Amino acid sequence: MIGRRRPDRQPPDRRGGWRRWWSRVRAIAVGLVVLAVPALPVVTAPQAAAVPAGTYAYVANRSSDTVSVINTATNAVTTTITVGDGPADVAVNPAGTYAYVTNRNSETVSVINTSTNTVTATILFGNTPTAVAVNPTGTYVYVTNADTVSVIQTSDNTVTATIPVGNTPRAVAVNPAGTYVYVADANGDTVSVIQTSDNTVAATVTLPVGSSPRSVAVNPAGTYVYVANANADTVSVIQTSDNTVAATVTLPVGSSPRSVAVNPAGTYVYVANANADTVSVIQTSDNTVTATVPVGTFPAGVAVTPSGAFAYVTTNDDDSVSVIDTSDNTVTATVPVGAGPYGVTVAAVPAPAVTAVGCTTAELIAAINAANASNGTLSLASYCVYDLDAVYSGVDGLPPITGSVTIVGNNATIQRATTAATEFRILDVASGGALTVNDLTVMNGSLTGSNSGGGIRVQNSGTLTADTLTLQGNHTDNDGGGISVASGGTATLTDSLINDNTADDQGGGVDAEGQTTVTGTTVSGNRAKTNGGGINTDNGAQALTITNSTINNNTGILYSGGLDLGNGTATITGSSISDNRVTNGKAGGLSNNSGSLTVTNSTIASNTVTRSATGSFDGGGIESDGTTVLDNTQVTGNKLIGANGEGAGIAVLDGSLTLQNGSVVSGNLASGQYSNGGGIYTEDNATTPTVTTVAVTSSSVTGNTVTGTGSRGAGIYNTDASISLTNSSVTDNTAPAAPAPGGIYTETQFIVTNSTITGNSPTNCVLSPVIPTDCDN
Repeated sequence: MIGRRRPDRQPPDRRGGWRRWWSRVRAIAVGLVVLAVPALPVVTAPQAAAVPAGTYAYVANRSSDTVSVINTATNAVTTTITVGDGPADVAVNPAGTYAYVTNRNSETVSVINTSTNTVTATILFGNTPTAVAVNPTGTYVYVTNADTVSVIQTSDNTVTATIPVGNTPRAVAVNPAGTYVYVADANGDTVSVIQTSDNTVAATVTLPVGSSPRSVAVNPAGTYVYVANANADTVSVIQTSDNTVAATVTLPVGSSPRSVAVNPAGTYVYVANANADTVSVIQTSDNTVTATVPVGTFPAGVAVTPSGAFAYVTTNDDDSVSVIDTSDNTVTATVPVGAGPYGVTVAAVPAPAVTAVGCTTAELIAAINAANASNGTLSLASYCVYDLDAVYSGVDGLPPITGSVTIVGNNATIQRATTAATEFRILDVASGGALTVNDLTVMNGSLTGSNSGGGIRVQNSGTLTADTLTLQGNHTDNDGGGISVASGGTATLTDSLINDNTADDQGGGVDAEGQTTVTGTTVSGNRAKTNGGGINTDNGAQALTITNSTINNNTGILYSGGLDLGNGTATITGSSISDNRVTNGKAGGLSNNSGSLTVTNSTIASNTVTRSATGSFDGGGIESDGTTVLDNTQVTGNKLIGANGEGAGIAVLDGSLTLQNGSVVSGNLASGQYSNGGGIYTEDNATTPTVTTVAVTSSSVTGNTVTGTGSRGAGIYNTDASISLTNSSVTDNTAPAAPAPGGIYTETQFIVTNSTITGNSPTNCVLSPVIPTDCDN
């Protein structure tokens, strides 16, 4: 189908975070490669959350299994990337597009796409991969193992050769011509010289017995190799023309040099002295130490920026990186990173090239396939409507995202055509795939059967990062009308709109089983036949974070009009959950089934539950069976409509509820005979000895109402939970004249401290089975 542009149409509204002793035993020096990479030509186009071009330091954090990415312009950590177990070293290819990380403990190499800072491949190894270097063309990566060096072909990330070298190789460097690889053999007191044309050892350079070489670096001319000897407190200078030691630079006794790097001009060598907490600066013209720079504790790695202006030094025991200004050899910044930083490299990352996509579906499909292969960025035709009229594969209208792909939407729309004869979703982020998208509308995807994610699906280990994304009019017979995030998947939605999507099961707008972050986003007008009209998180779901967002006018038939939390963790800050509805069940605004929910500086307002013919009927605003904390949050104007309603504002059936720091439960209404708890209803439904607890601190329950014959406890109704009221008030709540009371009805004693229970009608506490302390009338 040919796409079509939308003339004179504006985009829809898209409104809306060693000297550790054991490591001394296992410490491994790491050879460091510093790359000076020129910026590549860039097609001018908007960028969608791609890593900005610039110079970055990559730090392998051995104890936290991460790589910290430092923007050298600001010395701020911009990204922390989870890799394998025990990352020791990191090297970036000359193009600045991929970083390679050796993970000693998991015996793998992680491949990071630097344009998105995501792991795109994991290469299985054996024998503790330690040091890593990339050849000048970026075609091969060299990795030291127990007594060998492995050669990885980067085109397909396969090991093409394994080369025996000396005893315990611990560092590796490639000469500028790519013809020789130099390997420091720590326990053999040698440097093995590999000829890359046939991957054989062409020479072995012998160092003094007991030297324990731990790091190696080649100067830019390829004429000298500098070797840090940890046990000898020296740096050996090897002349590459005949592979002989031309000089030995003596460092202070006990220095234990662990890492060495040469500046781009070849004029200075920087040596990290682990036990001396210093960096020695060697002038290469006469091989003398011209400066000694104090840094943090146990410096383990050093790398120089492509400009030569700064040296970055990992200080292992301080969990930080010291930044040395090479003009005066002073530390100008200290950057906190992950635990146990060791290997470090600095490289220039280019801006990604952008492919312009014409306004036809065929061009879009071809562009996605190409971007999957090249981890590319696509710029869609402005305001184009890409009509999909057939399945591409499986139940997907477009090729699944298998690489790291960025789509700059330019206010385009991708939709299932009204003439399409089959049902299919629009976008599918496969396991290991990463999609970054902005300024795009995804519409009218439709799935039948057990398939989830009518508009977009994010599979296990898939990643979606979306800014100003609109998901509208999508449907599934299963979960996630707009988007489904599988367990192990990750989705980040910013300044987006999720509207008018439907699910015949759970999550009309969003079904979030994987880690999901929603910021500045509106989730509105979505519908689910069971749970979570707006957002659903199923049992076993991972963290859900909602900030400065609106969840409104969504409908759940049975449970949770706005948000349904399973047994995961949810944090809601500065957000509004309002005007949502459940038509035949409970939890109009949100429910916490058995998870951990914290709501801060937010509003739960004007949500409604209507009476079902049978079954539960509670929680006009909130229904909680888990651990719920409301901090400076308003629960107001929510309604239960029908007989036997429980908790128009909040119903707590199990677990715990904490109201604190100025939270207010007000103006909620339970309308129908035998309704209990206009503000808060509590009981203990636990099947374990744990008792439901409610703590109201520095908060108020005011102006709530229950109506109808037999209704009572307009402020708080409690059967058998444990409740405390501290520095709080229960005021001006109203119940019918009989059986009363209007303020508090409780079957167990309250703990009341410095609180006010007054102005409730017809009584504050009289006619309650138990009269709380300090409650008159």
